[in-house]
Amino acid sequence: MKLWNKLFGKSEPSPSKPEVSSSLAQLKEKATEVQTPRRPPAAMTELVREVRGFDGHYLWVSSALFTPDGRRVLTGDSAGQLRLWDIETGNLLRQWEGHPRGIVKNRKGEYADIVNVGITSDGRRALSASDDRTVRIWDLDTASELMRLEQHDLGEIEIAALAPDGRHAVAGQTSRGTISGFGAKKLVVWDLNTGQSIYTLEPGHVCFSKDGRLHYARSGGDGLVIDVATRHELLRFATGGVITAFACSPNGRTVVCAELNVIWLVDVEGSSEDVEGSIDDQLYEGHTSVVTSLALSPDGRVMASASVDRTARLWDTSSRRETSLFSWPEACKCVAFSPDGRYLLVGGDGSVVRLYDVSH
Repeated sequence: MKLWNKLFGKSEPSPSKPEVSSSLAQLKEKATEVQTPRRPPAAMTELVREVRGFDGHYLWVSSALFTPDGRRVLTGDSAGQLRLWDIETGNLLRQWEGHPRGIVKNRKGEYADIVNVGITSDGRRALSASDDRTVRIWDLDTASELMRLEQHDLGEIEIAALAPDGRHAVAGQTSRGTISGFGAKKLVVWDLNTGQSIYTLEPGHVCFSKDGRLHYARSGGDGLVIDVATRHELLRFATGGVITAFACSPNGRTVVCAELNVIWLVDVEGSSEDVEGSIDDQLYEGHTSVVTSLALSPDGRVMASASVDRTARLWDTSSRRETSLFSWPEACKCVAFSPDGRYLLVGGDGSVVRLYDVSH
């Protein structure tokens, strides 16, 4: 929970709209105080059916993702372990130590926490990034390490993303400041053909759309859509202040941002530099603590969110109505849609990742 612990006590966020700022100011205090009762994992709706759980991680699951064919699930946990699961049977296909303890320790000397996983569009390679300050590229079929990305002044990694074509990776920190012994926080962009870092960006949240464009929400600044290879800024859009979760739709036309426990959708549709997206007038409110993960369905009609308040939720993006709520025994840390939008993965504190059918 290191990221959201850092957020509280900082100055008030300064989103782009006054009404957003007012809402966030009122909700920030609630985000630090409200606790939901402990309940067993369950979908609190008739429209959602639990299919199965993928059980076996040693510590909490921090990241989960479907393979592009929708047949397998890759999960990473806070013990540095990676697991590959079969969707149809629920069987564990493969497990391996992605970031073993003791090789490169984080500053607390604890297990290496995998903060993100990624998979290329052909399903052959995977990325895992950890607070052990490394990003690793894997052959997903053999679990063999193909490449290790490191930079001596990077510090502990908080966010990472893999381009669908497997040509670039981005990793680093999400918020501004300095790291003792490492200097200023930043994001590093690597060329995966050479394994070399090619440039850096200011800290922030990142994700790739299917066309390979990087959607980048700078810490405390505007959002950008970037051509990673050319470094060309394609589009600029509005974001809030202290962003805690960020995701883009597969087609890249929409992004969702969370600032503490408030979520909003940003329309970034358009291809010219003169087109700017804007924050929707109505927010998605309902979580009572920090939002940790966001995902948009392939058609962009449904949004999923996970939170420290021990819930994951589904939202209709047109009506901005909460349609489903999932209770979790501890903090909920990751959500992901299947490529066809039929299934949703939910994971968090605990050893189980649960698969839900959300097609209805």
